[in-house]
Amino acid sequence: MVIERSEIANPVKNIRIVRSDFEQNYEDDIFNPLWIEKLSNFKAVRFMDWGSTNSWGMENSWEWEDTTRTNWIDRSQTDYYTWSNNKGIPYEIMIKLMNDYDLDGWVCVPHKASNEYIRKMAQLFHDNLKPELKLTVEYSNENWNWIFGQTQWLYHHGCEEQNKQWPEGIVPYIQNCLDIWSEVYADDMSRINRVVGVQTGWFDVSDRIIKNMREGSIDAVSPAYYFGLSDENLEAELDILGSEATVQDIASRVRESREYNEKVWIKKIKEGIADPLNLPLMFYEGGQHITPTPFGEEPTYADALLAIQRDTAIYNLYNEWFEFMRTLQSGDNPLTLMNFSFVSNRSAKYGSWGILETLDQDTSIIPAPKYKSIMENIHHGCIESSSVLTNDGNEILLYPNPVVDKLYIESSRNETDIEVIKIYNLSGNIIFESKISNSGSTIDLSHLETSVYIVKILLKNGESFYKKIIKY
Repeated sequence: MVIERSEIANPVKNIRIVRSDFEQNYEDDIFNPLWIEKLSNFKAVRFMDWGSTNSWGMENSWEWEDTTRTNWIDRSQTDYYTWSNNKGIPYEIMIKLMNDYDLDGWVCVPHKASNEYIRKMAQLFHDNLKPELKLTVEYSNENWNWIFGQTQWLYHHGCEEQNKQWPEGIVPYIQNCLDIWSEVYADDMSRINRVVGVQTGWFDVSDRIIKNMREGSIDAVSPAYYFGLSDENLEAELDILGSEATVQDIASRVRESREYNEKVWIKKIKEGIADPLNLPLMFYEGGQHITPTPFGEEPTYADALLAIQRDTAIYNLYNEWFEFMRTLQSGDNPLTLMNFSFVSNRSAKYGSWGILETLDQDTSIIPAPKYKSIMENIHHGCIESSSVLTNDGNEILLYPNPVVDKLYIESSRNETDIEVIKIYNLSGNIIFESKISNSGSTIDLSHLETSVYIVKILLKNGESFYKKIIKY
């Protein structure tokens, strides 16, 4: 869009570019409904990329500068002309998303944040986030990863200036951040998880960071749970195969890499760091990490690397990986596994991180096997029901929820009070409607996409009820 002419005394300003169907409500309904529809399958979201965490405040993720701490007034704010900036989406918008859609959250505090910034950030979430929602707090992201500016900044200020060795020199910054959050949430500690991110494949560095944190000041150890071609020899074999490489060639080498690398690394973090301190694991990122060596160069086996992202092979790899991850969990609390990227295109050079390629991806045409596996494994083994109680004491059950193929509807009476069942998608469109003639009815939902749906139960006496079901 080009502005060709504007009056200097009364210039064109406050421009909004919106889709015509959002014109009347864009100021209140700020989230893309298609995005919300896909996102509603999840319980928690991590705002690392939304908050532009890596090299926060810089134009590129590898940049850093010898600057002092940033104050609260310099954060990203809601009245900025754009939220696509190097300080991320405003925290108020993160809170709105969580509150509006009952999502737990995971925030990353900028590495350059001053104590005032950290305290006011903590206070903002404390005062405005629904108290029943859980918030995980982490200082920056991958502070041990030398490709990111925060690692360079912390090494300079925490190690070189303080004459301390690395990584011990970065620990006071992590400790200080989490301590301030602890002070703000002193009477509400059950509302937050304080985590420290560690490098899954670098045990020594991870161990030294965690062991130098003050006892009792963190709630979880947070590694990643990626799998890929961690053995460069395996990746080199694919390079030799080049354009002759197949999807199965990649899959077999990924399985070999996992047995000797990723599984061993994760178990060592659990058994050598988390278990001795009686701390749980919460995984900050994970999923497939099938990328070439060196990263950022087009590999000779690019076609197969792209193809596996849409192939049943990656679906099987994910299912196998989640089965392994379950062996790490004990107790009743679900294992927290955050995925790095929600929606992004495939790339042989830089990785295919998204579990969806586009928001409007038609999975009947372009498969989304990673998304399918994740949806199934979120609700692995769940056989739950949803129930409604009518005014005259009749209990109506809908089960299972989540549902794979068939949804069963049962009434506590021999004859049902139900007149009509309607099922809506999250866009409000009716996708199923039927009269119910008996107390035990079955609805076949096998043809529906993996998503969240709303069931409307209309009774003969005029009562109506709504229930959310998950289809996978």
